[in-house]
Amino acid sequence: MFVNRITTDDKTAELFTREADIQAMLRFELALAEAQAEEGVISADALGHLETKIAAFKPDYEALDAAFEIDGLVVPELVRQLRATLSDEFSRALHLGSTSQDVLDSSLMVRLCESEKIAVSRLGNLLARIAAMTEGREQAGLMAHTRMQAALPITLQQKTNNWIRGLEAAKASAVGSYPVQIGGPVGIWNDLDPRNPAVGKRVAKKLGLCWPGHAWHTDRAIILQIAHWYGQVAAAVAKIARDLLLMAQNEVAEAEALAGGTSSAMAHKKNPVVCEFVLAQAAHVQTLCAGLQHNMVHENERSGEKWTLEWILLPGIVMATGSTLLLGEKMLAGMKIKSGQ
Repeated sequence: MFVNRITTDDKTAELFTREADIQAMLRFELALAEAQAEEGVISADALGHLETKIAAFKPDYEALDAAFEIDGLVVPELVRQLRATLSDEFSRALHLGSTSQDVLDSSLMVRLCESEKIAVSRLGNLLARIAAMTEGREQAGLMAHTRMQAALPITLQQKTNNWIRGLEAAKASAVGSYPVQIGGPVGIWNDLDPRNPAVGKRVAKKLGLCWPGHAWHTDRAIILQIAHWYGQVAAAVAKIARDLLLMAQNEVAEAEALAGGTSSAMAHKKNPVVCEFVLAQAAHVQTLCAGLQHNMVHENERSGEKWTLEWILLPGIVMATGSTLLLGEKMLAGMKIKSGQ
């Protein structure tokens, strides 16, 4: 569809490819083995063998795809493929004490760390664009509007201060700390070996994650926290787009789209299309966030249904927010504030 041209964020989308997912899973398996060797759970020889085999491993993606349709997840087949490369002596050391959810959730957290860095950098880009837009024109006159009616005169700086505060608040409230997941088959991994908490801390550090002290197989508060942050980011950009859209109305004439969209029937029109794209994408983010909120209650010790819906919704939230930020940069670069010249 044509709309895909404005809803795509290649840099963020790369984090949610099957290749990126598998690589993060392999990082988890290696980090787990390293941590277990350091704590004496597996031998140094076993670790050396695993390191060599994981580094050389080439996944069979066709087999992974086929297994996913049967198992509902990819980890059992991935572990089977990896174990097929190992000697019998060291096969047991791979994936020791872990479970599919540990691998998948930890992979997700590793990649979300990277997506947050991208989003925070783009928030900084938007702040820089606003600063450039207002430089030397801070006292340019505009009209405030309350409840869609003209209110009192304000300055350009006062108008953009609301935009700046929203972006800075989103930047300051970034999640920052993403938890590793190690709970074993039913989430009681910590209780099975006194060395396991130390192993967990080591795994977290190796992956750039934090150690939560427990499994969160069905406690999905962190997932909702992450989604809400992306929703906050998208809303901060949408606030700017909404104001610029209203400022660009002919009867207000405080802003102009320098390369406004044309009409097939009315040659005089310069539609602020990028503002509309930002608002549509931000609304898409909020819609997906609402679905994730509804998905919070996971039954018993693991939910296949709720977990699967997370895989569908959360990457969409992250990628749509990434696209919203890119569109926000394009929007600010292409809008001219006309009043107070």
